[in-house]
Amino acid sequence: VLFVTEDVRAGQLLVCARALATGKHGKLTEVIAELVQNCSELKQATLGLSRGTAASEAALPSQSLIELAAPQRLLAQKSCDEDQGQDDGLTKEVEEVLYFNQFSLPVVNAQSAPIDVTNDPTQSGLWLLPSFINHSCLPNVQRLIVRDFMFLRAGRDLRRGEELVDSYVETLQPLARRRESLTSFGISC
Repeated sequence: VLFVTEDVRAGQLLVCARALATGKHGKLTEVIAELVQNCSELKQATLGLSRGTAASEAALPSQSLIELAAPQRLLAQKSCDEDQGQDDGLTKEVEEVLYFNQFSLPVVNAQSAPIDVTNDPTQSGLWLLPSFINHSCLPNVQRLIVRDFMFLRAGRDLRRGEELVDSYVETLQPLARRRESLTSFGISC
């Protein structure tokens, strides 16, 4: 859960975060498992993300907001060089985390008028800091992904202490499609 610490105006940049990794759906689990395998702090940050349970939702990260926004800082630490051996359950754990925390990459069709931007059904990424933002049927942030960076802007004026909430589905999809997509998360709008 992320909150604003001061009043902000609509359109103000709230978060700029870099992805831990992006890629094809079928390969992303392996890529992330390989990245975190020998980096204990990055592994803790990644596996500490929500898995859709109350216990995983209550877990707080030990990493700073800067480290969560730029996980490459964790990869650069000396503790990431140590060979910590093979962890057979790691791939399954990363898969569980990705189910609840990956974001689809955008696809832009500049040939349509107006320009059409949709989610790519084949590619996604994992952004650690934005993964702490909960869903709302009435989101108050606007998300933009450019390559491996995610930008979150205030979708309306926000008051100090207000929780940042995003929609887990494309808000411009028809209502029936949004409802269907959210059922797998146990959410109804």
